[in-house]
Amino acid sequence: MKMKNILKSILLGGAVLTAAASCSVEPTYHSEVSPDTYYTSREAVLQRFYRPFTHARWTFAQMNGYFDLQEFSADAFCSPVRGTKNTDRAEMYKLHYHEFIIDPIANGWSDLHQCYITRMQGVSRCWAAISDLSEVDLDKFGFTEADWNNWRAQLSTMAALYYLQLLDLFGGMPLYSENAYVENYRSSAEETFYFIENLLTESLPNLEKKTVLGGTERGDVRQAMGAHVLMQLYFNAESYIGVPMYDKAAKLAEDIIGGVYGAYDLDSDWTQTFGFHNDVSKEIIWSIPSERSQLETDGFYLWQYSMPNRMRFYFNGKNSGDEKGLPSSSANNCWCLQPSLDGEGNPYTFKLGRPFAKFNDKDVRKRMYRYLGNGEYEGMFFFGELVNPDYPDCKVLGREEYRNQVLNLVDQIARKSEGGTESSMETGEENSGIRMVKYSPRPYLDEVGLLFNPDIPVLRLSEVYYTLAECKFRSGDTQGCADLINHVRKRYFEDGVDPDPCTASMDKYRLLDEWLIEFLGESRRRTDLVRWGEFTTGEWWDHQPDGEGMEYKNIFPLNADDVNATDKLPQNPGYTD
Repeated sequence: MKMKNILKSILLGGAVLTAAASCSVEPTYHSEVSPDTYYTSREAVLQRFYRPFTHARWTFAQMNGYFDLQEFSADAFCSPVRGTKNTDRAEMYKLHYHEFIIDPIANGWSDLHQCYITRMQGVSRCWAAISDLSEVDLDKFGFTEADWNNWRAQLSTMAALYYLQLLDLFGGMPLYSENAYVENYRSSAEETFYFIENLLTESLPNLEKKTVLGGTERGDVRQAMGAHVLMQLYFNAESYIGVPMYDKAAKLAEDIIGGVYGAYDLDSDWTQTFGFHNDVSKEIIWSIPSERSQLETDGFYLWQYSMPNRMRFYFNGKNSGDEKGLPSSSANNCWCLQPSLDGEGNPYTFKLGRPFAKFNDKDVRKRMYRYLGNGEYEGMFFFGELVNPDYPDCKVLGREEYRNQVLNLVDQIARKSEGGTESSMETGEENSGIRMVKYSPRPYLDEVGLLFNPDIPVLRLSEVYYTLAECKFRSGDTQGCADLINHVRKRYFEDGVDPDPCTASMDKYRLLDEWLIEFLGESRRRTDLVRWGEFTTGEWWDHQPDGEGMEYKNIFPLNADDVNATDKLPQNPGYTD
């Protein structure tokens, strides 16, 4: 049974077990409370093991904080003031200018707090599950020592991924081991780095390999995931601890591609990786499962915060008056791609940013999103007039500057309705900016049963190819770098004919462009800019370099609520008075 169904059974099984237990009103007395008291069936044991996975689902697929920090602080996405939207100029706005909100949280969770607390909670849940299950007699429920070693390895690998993202965002972290012993309330970046490395190298041999190419992705942790996370750690080691480890990253990448850690390959079509049947993608190394009416995991913030307010009418198919069950029904039109054109329609010339323009016009991804039926679709963007190509009566009308007019999304940010040409975070309109369609694509209403079927990819083989390519670039093998990137790029052009392939003369900006377009919106852009020394020194759209001595902004501050919660968690350097 695939993990989607296992998880469904486990989650629903909790209700069944509770109901069964409630049939008896006679109390049972215990002289001692231990995990054996609670985990009295095979189902209960599996429930305990899978609990950290439900937290991972929430953290990696449904919370927007990590996306915000990684993308709004970089050169691809923005959340400008547009009409009545973003007038508070809050965190998503300020990230663009590298103004990080440290003050205590007034309303809700800040992105900084959200990322810190969800990942530290994730570590805690992994260790708690290991601790509880270590005291259960697993043999009596039919579990073997190999099962136990695999479970520990899975949970340790997941904890390592949480710690890696924390290291990337904030530097050194409080380190906890399996028995919840606090090894250090605020370790250095170096201590955190080697703690993560140790978790991964010890766990890797006990993880299961995927043996069937294109076999169902279940959402559990397999060997290639552990190798992938370790590869990421080594790849960014120079950023984290000042020690280049590109040779180690390259070796892991070569082995993952070579099948040492399991059977994977590139998908021939990018929609196979992100589409409605991507649980059998050959490329996905780890994903968060989703299935309609079971474990609905929708990258909702990538729709709700981005799409125009009336976007539901675009998807309504033949029934334009029926709003029941419509996908993307609560869009609020906040963010978009940063513009490629200035307020007068001239192309920007910055080396960084300009994401939509970086896609070749013949790239199949640079098409208007169109649902083709039976789970097939094309195009990664919404741009131009928002009129459904199959049902012309289904159109998206404006509510503010272009009230009751068909919205025409443009690759500009300027007050064009007023004749304005200034382009900045202050001058957005409801039609400003291209919108990305990548995670959780939408069907039309007549096939709404497919909604929520796409899994959420977290780690995929393309990243392994690009990592190996950059390692070759840094070693001087620019042709080898170009060949690897071109191997991935060719699937985006009809008959595999790429009109603008990478060459041996490529520079670091071409490489950064390739990272940008392949992983647009996949919550990694800031990390790539930091690795190349461009995060605080680069210029894009209306973002200016931070200035001399601002390298400390390569990591974020901790939110004041987290620092104030204990006197043992010091603030990062540069952010203290």
